[in-house]
Amino acid sequence: KIGISVDPKERLINLNTGNPDKLAVYYTTKYGEYKVLEHTLHEICKDLHLRGEWYEINESQLEGLISAW
Repeated sequence: KIGISVDPKERLINLNTGNPDKLAVYYTTKYGEYKVLEHTLHEICKDLHLRGEWYEINESQLEGLISAW
């Protein structure tokens, strides 16, 4: 999931409720223009899009995405 949250730990708890897969937070950052960043990441990952803010992305792809920022 690529998204924004005021409280990522609480968001993770909520997302894990009823989810058959174990979810984990891979990376968080504070960014002033967070809506622009979120939109940009969604655009970069559009070929990996599943639905909503959910993406099929592996660890190597995540590392590449994060290192670009």
